[in-house]
Amino acid sequence: MQEVCNTESSMIFTEDLKSMLHLAQKKSEDIELIVKMLTKFNTQNKELRFGTFIFGPVVMRTFYYLDEPDLALTAFKDPNFDNFFDQLISYQILLCLLYKHGKYSEMKEVYDIIKNKNMENGLYPRNALILVMAACYKENTPQTLEYALDIWKDLIGKGFVFMRRAATFLTALAINQNMPHIAIEIVTSIKESRYIDIRCLKVSAYTELKRFTEIVPIFRTSLEYDRPNSQKECYFKDVIENLENAMVKENIVEDFELYKLIALLKNNNRILTETLERHICAEIRQDAQRRKQRDDQPQSKFFQRRQLSVAQSNRPVLRDLL
Repeated sequence: MQEVCNTESSMIFTEDLKSMLHLAQKKSEDIELIVKMLTKFNTQNKELRFGTFIFGPVVMRTFYYLDEPDLALTAFKDPNFDNFFDQLISYQILLCLLYKHGKYSEMKEVYDIIKNKNMENGLYPRNALILVMAACYKENTPQTLEYALDIWKDLIGKGFVFMRRAATFLTALAINQNMPHIAIEIVTSIKESRYIDIRCLKVSAYTELKRFTEIVPIFRTSLEYDRPNSQKECYFKDVIENLENAMVKENIVEDFELYKLIALLKNNNRILTETLERHICAEIRQDAQRRKQRDDQPQSKFFQRRQLSVAQSNRPVLRDLL
C-alpha cells in the first residue's frame, strides 16, 4: 500500500481502503499510511466515483479505535474532505471521541459546523445535540451556559422539541451556574415529567430558589403513583440531602408537610444512593427489548406507518426530536 500511495499513477480502490481501516493498529506508520490513503482516495474519488460505499463513519470509527481525537478533528475540518464526513453517525462518533478526551471547546466548534449543514433527509443531529449539551455541562462556565441557552432558544423558536436528555444537561448547568430560575423554565417545558432526572432537577431548582412549597406536590404525586406493573418513583440521595440542609438553614418549622413527605420517601425505600450528576452523565444504552421489537417488525408496515405520519405532519422533523 505504501508503494501505491507514493506512485502517482496508482489508484486506491474501495477494498484497499476498507482493508487498511480494519487492519490498522495504533502505530505511527499505520496512521501515516491511513492519512495518505484517505487523501489519495478522496482526491481520485472526486474525479471518478468507484461506488456508493460511504467511508465517513468507517474512518471515524477507526480514529476512535486508534484513540486519535486530534487527527479525527483535523480530518473533519480539512476543506479537502468537505462532505466526506457529512453523516449523522460520523458527527456522533467524532463528538464522542472528543468528549472522551475532555475536548469540550472543540466539541462546540464541531457542532457549530454541522448545525449549519443541510442534514441528510431533513433530520436534525439529535445525538450531536445531546453531546454538545454534555460538553457545556462539563465545562460549567457562564459562557457555556449562554452558548447552550442560545441553542435552546434557537431550536424552540424554530418549532423543534428540545430533546429530554439534552434538556437535563442544560437544566443542571443552569443550576450549577446559580441560575435556578432559568432551570425551572427549561425543566417545566419538558413533557416527560415521570423520569427521575426531571423530578430531581425540579426539586434541586426549587431548593435553590427556597420555594419549598412547590416541592410538596412533586413528592406527593410520587408517593401516590403506585401501580403494580410500574416502577416506584424515587429520588437521588444527594438531592434529598441538599433539600434537608436548605430547610434547616432557612429555619423551616418542623411540622411543615415536606418533612413528613421526605420521611415517607425514606420509609418506602424511595431514596437511591446514586447521585444526580452520575445519573445524568451515565452512558446512553439502547433498550435490548425495544431494539428487538423494532428489528422484528415487518419492514413494509414500518415504512407504511412512517410515511403516514410524515404525510400528516407539517413538520415531520419534529418526530425525530421526541
